[in-house]
Amino acid sequence: MKYVSVLFAFILAGSAAAAPARWTVDPAKSSLSFAVSINGQTVTGKFKAFGALIAFDPADLAHSSAKITVPMDEAKTGDATRDAMLLKPAWFNILDFPQAVFQTTSFASLGGNRYEAKGKLTLKGISKDVTLPFTLDIKGDTAVMKGETGLRRLDFGVGEGPDFASEAPVALSVKVMVNVTAKRAK
Repeated sequence: MKYVSVLFAFILAGSAAAAPARWTVDPAKSSLSFAVSINGQTVTGKFKAFGALIAFDPADLAHSSAKITVPMDEAKTGDATRDAMLLKPAWFNILDFPQAVFQTTSFASLGGNRYEAKGKLTLKGISKDVTLPFTLDIKGDTAVMKGETGLRRLDFGVGEGPDFASEAPVALSVKVMVNVTAKRAK
């Protein structure tokens, strides 16, 4: 019985030592932005802040994870009228749904420094599967991740109502761009 306990302790210690590195996002060097066509012109915006819990190791994708939390009232497009509209119930409805969350379910290597994260995005209380292809460059204790994916805004109830049910005036497809610089936590 003593040997079983020692073996169990050794396995637990080995599992803890093998856990993927934790990463701390550098907000000054990171961004979460979006682009959408409005009346035929591309409008870009960004979330001024977001939170991230990241545990990632390219050699241990099975145990890697990320959870990104986005305060929806941080969406800024550079136009005060449009920014105020995004807060309303037909758009982000921040009173009932103050944040969006992306929680990874898996990572896959696509070769070289290319990966994809699969996960659930919950926005306005609606959860959908989302895949985020990205590149990752790690130099020492610094990682730079860049990714881009597309979302259909009506899949998440964004832009509800007869005035926005079609491609005009606001496109149904929204491009989301992620650019993260992070430091390995000590």
